[in-house]
Amino acid sequence: KEKGGVRCEGCSRIFCINDFTNHRQELNQQLDEVTVTRDLSQQILINKKAEPQNNPWIEQINGWETKSINIIKEAAEQARQIIFKHSTTLYTQIEDKLNQLTDQLRQAQQENEFFETDINLWKRELTELKNELTQPSTVRIQHGSEPLVTNIIIDTLDQSNYRNESNNSNNIPCEICKKEIIWCDYDDHTKACAERRQNESRGYAEMLLLTGPTLTQSARHPLQTDLFH
Repeated sequence: KEKGGVRCEGCSRIFCINDFTNHRQELNQQLDEVTVTRDLSQQILINKKAEPQNNPWIEQINGWETKSINIIKEAAEQARQIIFKHSTTLYTQIEDKLNQLTDQLRQAQQENEFFETDINLWKRELTELKNELTQPSTVRIQHGSEPLVTNIIIDTLDQSNYRNESNNSNNIPCEICKKEIIWCDYDDHTKACAERRQNESRGYAEMLLLTGPTLTQSARHPLQTDLFH
């Protein structure tokens, strides 16, 4: 305290008694705003911990998973259709050969004119047809040089490096209003968003003071609960 005024230990300014009282009221108001921001941050943290699956990074991973599965399923279906078409052609050819062999056997039995060489030939033909059915050599399955799906890589950055690395990244979700914000506008947006929420909460608190104790606990604003205990 100096002659004719009071010095604030925080800003080192000298006030008269009335102005110092107003100055302290302003500081108390700022403290209330900090408390509201702290309550908002705590509520956001509680929500994040309660629903770990509900965040943009998990949603992005889920999207990559779904897209990758669809790409693989489509490629597998195309490969199956190629095999189905080829198998149909192969079975038709084998069926034609079996029909020809059946006619030859029937004719040989009817005419009773066949020899060891004929039997050996029919045996070889039947063995070849059986091998084509059980061990087809007309199909080879190979893998392409380029992967259908690229692997996903997760880089976790600490908070100090995150903003520097964000220049070329996607938009950043606001923790308060959940909107996607361009990284360069993130600080200004969150500040304005927090102030807007503080004003809403302050207005609600003033309404509570005016209405008195008749307002039930269930009707209170969830972010104002700690302010009245």
